[in-house]
Amino acid sequence: MQTFKYMFKRTCSMVVKTLTIKEKAYDALYGLKRENESFSDVILRLSEEKIGKTAQFFGVFKHDPEGMKKMRERICIHRAKIDAESAERIRKIRQRLG
Repeated sequence: MQTFKYMFKRTCSMVVKTLTIKEKAYDALYGLKRENESFSDVILRLSEEKIGKTAQFFGVFKHDPEGMKKMRERICIHRAKIDAESAERIRKIRQRLG
């Protein structure tokens, strides 16, 4: 059974959200917290950093339809290869299990 040590509430414009986290998660968040930064600020900063890293690729093929077509083809080939490898692994496992 999990035990939780910390519970946080934030009130803004009459909206209250409660977040319950494990002590290990609290410690990790606390370690990332900067001076004068709330826990909400830490979460927002981290989520914006993560989204920002991905967002830099949005629209990368916007003006290169041929490049997009090639990328889609490569993705389809790669997925087919992974599917075939997975099917082979499953076949071998089933064979071993009899």
